[in-house]
Amino acid sequence: MTPLFSLNLNPDGAFYYQGKKTQAKTAIVRYWESDRLIVILQGRIYYLADLKKSFHLSEDNPLSLIAELYQKQGDQALAQLEGEFALVIGDRREKRLILCRDPMGNYPLYWRENANGITVSSRLKQLVPPGERTLNKAYLAQYLSYSFAFTELPKPETIYDHCYRLLPGQILALSIGKPHQILFHNHLLANLTPITDITPQEAGKQFRQLLSQAITERCQFGKIGAHLSGGMDSSAVVCLANQQTNLTTLSLVYQLKTLVKETDYIQLILDQQPDLNSVLINGDRLLDFQWFDQPMPDHDEPYAGLFHLAIETALAQKAAALGLNTVLTGSGAEIVAEANHYGLADQLHQGHWQAVWQKSQQWAIASNQNRWTILTEFALKPLLPSGL
Repeated sequence: MTPLFSLNLNPDGAFYYQGKKTQAKTAIVRYWESDRLIVILQGRIYYLADLKKSFHLSEDNPLSLIAELYQKQGDQALAQLEGEFALVIGDRREKRLILCRDPMGNYPLYWRENANGITVSSRLKQLVPPGERTLNKAYLAQYLSYSFAFTELPKPETIYDHCYRLLPGQILALSIGKPHQILFHNHLLANLTPITDITPQEAGKQFRQLLSQAITERCQFGKIGAHLSGGMDSSAVVCLANQQTNLTTLSLVYQLKTLVKETDYIQLILDQQPDLNSVLINGDRLLDFQWFDQPMPDHDEPYAGLFHLAIETALAQKAAALGLNTVLTGSGAEIVAEANHYGLADQLHQGHWQAVWQKSQQWAIASNQNRWTILTEFALKPLLPSGL
């Protein structure tokens, strides 16, 4: 469940905060204020040393550093923040709210304007009392017809009328009685610059360095755990993280013969990394849909992943029982790697012609395409110079 906080800017220009006021490093929601600013950070900001160096900042506390960046460089400089976060700044001098979310949208942020002013909250239901909620039927229809609805829709409307979300990667300014202003929108994939003058080996080396650095940044916050599923993504994260911290792994294991078992792959990693603190969770009673005879959990909006909730709940509860502050996962890796089908090109570059020939036939059958179409698109084209 997303921790609750809200910040109201009333028509007189005063701010009212509801939530816990803490600056503890491991807290999910942190609060800081000065005479001018209120800064609320949900989540975490990384690469602070780089940020300080780039903008000649002096503060060490992440929240006061954000305040310094905002006051010295302006609101659009917030686009330089990296991490998993939702950020709210209340500016008493300007009598406005600044909202910011990371491009991946790891934490939600909602807002509403009415006679009581503008209220921003981490929870949608906090914005509207139960008796005042009216269903946004147009949004619901779009959600039900959306092809991939595990996440929020890419639009500012929500399931309730007159309540809005901040979209991932956006910086938004809100003032009483004025139109809201989108100051910046980071379209993550659209802003990626293709790299053409690099070999697969060099790309692999750089990818490992960047991934290791990203893991290092995330291992600063208390006791660290990792979800080890047995897949390639989580296994890579676990092996790299175990070089940097005392790591606890959480793994679901299955005994039912009707299920695909990844236990052997999990055990392979555990054998290679004998110093891991491994926790195995019996997953036989955590199958999809099997929890539907239990009460529906409290949640703000429609979520197509509820069928999968038993697994997520078991992992989260075990992490909490172990006192873990951060749990690393392989989730999200497909955003980086799934669409980059360079495996055939890499094998071809290494001279494994027969393996490429066999694999291309498998791909062709699976996608109902001609083998030569697969070979041309995924084996030959990636190896050609970019100017051809």
